[in-house]
Amino acid sequence: MVGIEMKFKNQNYPILIAPTHIPELNAVEHTKDGIKFGASVTLTDLEDVLNEACDSMPGTILCCRSSRQKYKTRWFTAILHMLKWFAGHQIRNVGAIGGNIMTASPISDLNPVFYGGKVHPDISCHWRKNKKGKNWMRISSLVTEEQFYIQVKFWWILSFHLQKSMNMYSPSNKLVDVKMIIAIVNTGMRVLFEKQTNASSWKIKRLQFQFRRLGSHNSHGCENLKGPKWQLKICRSPPGAPGGQVEYRRSLATSFFFKFYLNVSLQLSNEEAAHVADIPKSFVSGTGHFHRDVTFSTQTFQILNTHFTLTVSDRPVNNLPLNLTERGYYFWPHLPRLYCRRKVPKDQTIEDVVGRPVPHLAAAKQATGEAIYCDDIPKYAGELYLGAVFSKRAHAKILGVDASEALRLPGVKTFVGVDDVTGRNATGPVIFDEEVFASEKVTCVGQVIGAIVAETQAQAQEQPRCFLCFPSITTLFSKMEAIAAESFLEATPMCIQKGDLETGFAESDHVLEGEMRCGGQEHFYLETQATVAVPKGEDGEMELFVSTQNPMLTQKLVACALGVPANRIVVRTKRMGGGFGGKETRNCFLSNAVAVAAAKLGKPVRCMLDRDEDMMSTGTRHPFLVKYKVGFTANGKIKALDVKMYSNAGNSLDLSKGVMERALFHMENCYLIPNIRGLGYMCKTNVPSNTAFRGFGGPQGMMFAESWISDIAVTCGISQRQVRELNFYHEGDVTHFNQELASCHIKRIWDELVEKCNYEERKEQTESFNRENRWRKRGIALTPTKFGISFTALFMNQAGALVHVYTDGSVLLTHGGTEMGQGLHTKWCSTNTVANTSPTSASASSDHMNGMAVKVNSAQLFKESEYKMRFVFAIISILLLFQPDVSLSCDTANWWGSFDREGWSVCPNDKTYLTGFWRNDPAGDNGIQLLEEGSCCAASDASFANQPATCRNANWVQTLDG
Repeated sequence: MVGIEMKFKNQNYPILIAPTHIPELNAVEHTKDGIKFGASVTLTDLEDVLNEACDSMPGTILCCRSSRQKYKTRWFTAILHMLKWFAGHQIRNVGAIGGNIMTASPISDLNPVFYGGKVHPDISCHWRKNKKGKNWMRISSLVTEEQFYIQVKFWWILSFHLQKSMNMYSPSNKLVDVKMIIAIVNTGMRVLFEKQTNASSWKIKRLQFQFRRLGSHNSHGCENLKGPKWQLKICRSPPGAPGGQVEYRRSLATSFFFKFYLNVSLQLSNEEAAHVADIPKSFVSGTGHFHRDVTFSTQTFQILNTHFTLTVSDRPVNNLPLNLTERGYYFWPHLPRLYCRRKVPKDQTIEDVVGRPVPHLAAAKQATGEAIYCDDIPKYAGELYLGAVFSKRAHAKILGVDASEALRLPGVKTFVGVDDVTGRNATGPVIFDEEVFASEKVTCVGQVIGAIVAETQAQAQEQPRCFLCFPSITTLFSKMEAIAAESFLEATPMCIQKGDLETGFAESDHVLEGEMRCGGQEHFYLETQATVAVPKGEDGEMELFVSTQNPMLTQKLVACALGVPANRIVVRTKRMGGGFGGKETRNCFLSNAVAVAAAKLGKPVRCMLDRDEDMMSTGTRHPFLVKYKVGFTANGKIKALDVKMYSNAGNSLDLSKGVMERALFHMENCYLIPNIRGLGYMCKTNVPSNTAFRGFGGPQGMMFAESWISDIAVTCGISQRQVRELNFYHEGDVTHFNQELASCHIKRIWDELVEKCNYEERKEQTESFNRENRWRKRGIALTPTKFGISFTALFMNQAGALVHVYTDGSVLLTHGGTEMGQGLHTKWCSTNTVANTSPTSASASSDHMNGMAVKVNSAQLFKESEYKMRFVFAIISILLLFQPDVSLSCDTANWWGSFDREGWSVCPNDKTYLTGFWRNDPAGDNGIQLLEEGSCCAASDASFANQPATCRNANWVQTLDG
């Protein structure tokens, strides 16, 4: 909390006192009516003590007569359940009980549980002791500077009268299922019952509950509710799924109370002495807590006339349940921590890695923390740190920049702004529609106005307000606002058309119109944008170490900003801690600012954005709105499709045109439509320019296509599977952008999927489950995909490589790709000297472009040699080649042909309506390269939703859980 206030609220705490070693504040004392914890006891220690207390109490939870002791720890179990979702191990190891209580935060996850359990903090000072009792939720406003000693007492919960009253406690919380993140809504509830005299029902003696995250106040709740009978009438039926966030939170609060009612009623109905109305069987699915299965992996692969063996720690595993299907697949259902090794033919040379398991070259370094990233580069002598000054207004005029107050701070060397740009201030990846430093106005929050350069990072980021502006210009944030204002980056929409729409709609039995939206998505790479610029001292030369997917663009824009030729700027990228498209262009604006500062001061300058700075200043995946009109026959055959797409491009063009092109290319997904037209509008708004993201518009286009496929199925009264199969592309068909589909395997892999995943059987099981459960539902989706692996800017579909063979037998391989965790260097080992490179993106850089360049070079070296021997691995052969002046180096740059990839996925879905918890178990076939390079991204997306993800190809299947 102190760190947050210092960073975001500009609070200054020059002296920090750590009470972690004060014995009294770390004490744990068991008493007859509870457990006392010192305020400095960590959450990990709290968890250990409560676990021990729960284990020491015999009996079951439900039996009132035989388990009187268990009631003492009922709410301890609730705290332990919450701690599983509270932050991560690192935070719980240092976070203390007192800190959580003293902050009295309205977004606290633990305080509602403490409230329900009657936690009593005791606050003391050197001359008196105060007990704050039930007002402890506002304790932070009651504590004075003199009061410094805090002790927290966790009371046992006792059963007052056997068979006449009982305590029930149940926590309910709605969490975005990622550790270290706060709840959308959470609550703690506690109810005390007493049995009515000569009656068969239970009466509420006391009901307490508290909600958090329903507003800016600390809590919304009820201290005491007495009198009503425990029956369904005290609960309102939970509303349907609302549209807005406020309504959503309100519905969650209602749903949580209803879920609490179901859980308590279920426990009461299991008591021997309880007499409550039975819960309908279909309502039982609304009880219980969310459970995450243990991580597991499933592997399936096709036999290719070779043999396979399973190994653990390089030792064969025997007596495993192997099943061989008719199609020749081995399948291991649930074997965690196992991997497969294929025995290659005996005559296969050792240097031929095809079929062999090849580890990621940097895996050991990354696992041990020894891998060097941009900010890990040792500090240069005299190095300075840059703190960017970002705009806090979305659209405003800059009246002036006054950095005098900042320059008076200790350690600050200079302020860098538009006047320090020696080259062009205009910049941009495609057209120069942005600025290195904002000059006359800002057009989004997060735009760079200037930078403070200081000796340390802390000094550079301790910035007072050093510019003046006023919001005198209308702001546009959403696509709908931009459409209403006709704010587009290009006046004429992008258009792609094939056939005659009028004829197609005339031939249709049904015509449907609709619209669909999809939001943006943050890249959230683990390593934020980072640059180290080192001036060389002569002729404007500079070396930059940058976390970027596009070294060539960085070189070009930095040279332009400094006003020097590109050959004087060297950009190096060893590896990135993730990119996903977010470092293809947006890194250039930080690199420009750092390079300008380094050139001005003549000293090395470094900057790595904090997470909040990175998310504020960089773009996301493009949000889209699509409006469609589709015509089809009574049996589901599509005759015509008219689509209008609107993307939120942000405040500049960036790569929005390419994203829109890709979305239009994929607007039909895998379906042949004879008459089709797509219009694309790029909306100009006052948000940071949205940019490349994995799929680059393709996922948006394909998602919209599957939306109107579903509409067609509903209208025709047939299954979605029938509609898809009726309209599939086949071998030799031509797309709406005039590409002939060669080696089109859509129908083949679709049929294989339906058979292999037992789709019809699982669909029937899903429908049966939904009939029997009210509050928990399942679904199953079967979806094809088609994605072209290429850049839509055709000149970028080229790559270069340079191969040197040295006389000691070692090989230097250089190429134009960058390593961001996808295993590129595992195939091509180094990158440093290849010029005019395309960015590493669009899944095209590994095999299709850089891979082919390396392959051609290596083949050329072997072909040009006069000796038929394995010269790469024989030093004597290399010397023989070297002596007659045979070149041992080769370089090439070339264009490669079209490359299209089809695939499929099947995805069972399980969702709880009361809380929104859901689970997916996707499986898919997308080929070897996309599996091995994209599996980490698939696992990342799946872990956000707490789902196992399966990636499959014709030779290999890998299932990744969370």
